[in-house]
Amino acid sequence: MAPATHRRSARWPRKDVVNEEALSRTIDQASNECALVTIAHRFSTVHSADQIVVLDHGEVVAVGHHHDLLETNDYYRGLATGGMNHSGSVA
Repeated sequence: MAPATHRRSARWPRKDVVNEEALSRTIDQASNECALVTIAHRFSTVHSADQIVVLDHGEVVAVGHHHDLLETNDYYRGLATGGMNHSGSVA
């Protein structure tokens, strides 16, 4: 008998949205009570942060608000818009 394989159901994307919404609420609540450091790969998680620190290979390359970084930093803009190539440079 062949081993069972895991098949993603159509509900998985919805669960991800629900989890992201719950995480966002938790971050908002915690940030009202204390300083909060969030490490994230999704821009939806950090776009409303008071300050974003952008790292590239462990080096700080930019600091600012989401909208300011979009206007002033090519690296951040490339990450945010998906314009990065496989070598990590802006396409």
